[in-house]
Amino acid sequence: MKNLTKILAVAIALIVIAACGPTKPAGSAPAAGGSSGPAPKIKFWSEMNPNVSAHHLNHGETEFAKEWQGRTGIDVEFVHFTTDDSFTLLWASSLNDRPDIISYWWTNDYPGGLQGAMDDGNIIRLEEHWDICPNFEKWLDQNPNIMKAMQFPDGSFAGFPSVNGGTGELLQSQGLAIRKDLLDSMGLKVPTTIDEWENVLTEFKNAGLASPYCGSAGTGTATGAFGTAFSLGANDWYIDGTTIKYNVMEPSYKDYLALIKGWYDTGLLDADYMTMDNNTRTARVLDGTGGATTCYWSDMLVFNTDSEIDGFDMRPAPFPVLTAGQINDYSTMYFPYTGSGSLYACISNNKNIEYSCKFMDYLWSPEGIDLANWGIEGVSYTVQPNGTKKLTEIMLNPEEGWTSYQMRGKYMLSFGSGPYWQDPVISTAGFVVEQQFEARDVWSKNATLAHTLPPFFRDNDVNEEFTTIMADVRTYLSESRDQFILGIKSLNDFDAYIEQARKLGYDRALEIQQDALNEYLKK
Repeated sequence: MKNLTKILAVAIALIVIAACGPTKPAGSAPAAGGSSGPAPKIKFWSEMNPNVSAHHLNHGETEFAKEWQGRTGIDVEFVHFTTDDSFTLLWASSLNDRPDIISYWWTNDYPGGLQGAMDDGNIIRLEEHWDICPNFEKWLDQNPNIMKAMQFPDGSFAGFPSVNGGTGELLQSQGLAIRKDLLDSMGLKVPTTIDEWENVLTEFKNAGLASPYCGSAGTGTATGAFGTAFSLGANDWYIDGTTIKYNVMEPSYKDYLALIKGWYDTGLLDADYMTMDNNTRTARVLDGTGGATTCYWSDMLVFNTDSEIDGFDMRPAPFPVLTAGQINDYSTMYFPYTGSGSLYACISNNKNIEYSCKFMDYLWSPEGIDLANWGIEGVSYTVQPNGTKKLTEIMLNPEEGWTSYQMRGKYMLSFGSGPYWQDPVISTAGFVVEQQFEARDVWSKNATLAHTLPPFFRDNDVNEEFTTIMADVRTYLSESRDQFILGIKSLNDFDAYIEQARKLGYDRALEIQQDALNEYLKK
């Protein structure tokens, strides 16, 4: 209902705007403020990352943003949304009040997604402005796989993406972690099989830990052991050869649910798992009540530097298998460009398209890529005699009150996502403790892109149909997962669970996904 309300609100806002008068078609030249005069101030609307907001009121206060503006000669006002309806309200505002650049989760929150925004004439089709985006156009030409993933069926490009560099270990930044110091004190080894995990968690419980496992109870714990791919986030689609599958609709998902329900019933899974976020899980581990969890590379630093427990040692654990020696190759990695995340689009109805594009395009030049990844030479990084880059001491060991990621938020974009290509070296350049390097190696073992769903596009009408169906299906599947775990639903009713999802339109959603994948594979 929340999504429907949001969609209706956006639709009404668009109708109101259309009634106010004609709009300038996407791709037309800027009406004013062109290169013949001084650059105007442009407005950049985006989310405020916690690594930035910890010490800055506005992204424009960072040294990175100041340097970016200085190098391009373009003055920018950074605006950050504060409420869930901020994006909806943008389209109800007058054309003159809208920002020039918007970063948001278009796929979920604009009717028809990015394709719909282009078709409505609200964001530009970037390929019509290649003359002022030469760096990005060249970068796409040099990276055809990303170009293929970004290009809509009609040949359009909607904006500037965030792209992860490299492959292999650099695309698997999440996994399982466990208290190695506790294992050592109990004479146990890091678990690798499901049975070993149950034994270890039971020993943790017997030792008095209130939350033996305080990680995700979604699809990210052990589904790979049962032969289905997973995402550490929510329910997810994946590829088996050239066939689309949905992990929580596979028969083996019943076995996974039986495992997690058993952990819940015996107190191995934290009783509050449904309401846990990453901060809560981290707190459980740091205060000694949690023994194992799911986490990120960056969490390994927090665990091993912030705990006040003597001898505390949090280590990565491999994704489990059913039997020793089995290979779990279902730990799917992220595609370098997801297509579903935030994308930085230039609004078509503004007078500053030229400067908006030029400002964004700079980050795809060699110098801009260095700035986005490493910051300012001599301050946040240095270049070694062999040409490699290295973060400076102030970045790796910041002053009191700052974390290394907050320092990166001050000087660069590589503390998180952004409209740039991430240098694969920077992903691990900020590692401080050995457990982070170990996590990179352990979690990436047997990881593959073979099961990862590439980003693909659907026609507007079909996409709306898919989104509508999956809104109901996802809600039902997520609620059912918790009902199975809590015992509200019996696992004997698993077939009825599958059938109900089909009644809600799952088979049609699966057909749409398969058709989209088939078209993608033809490119």
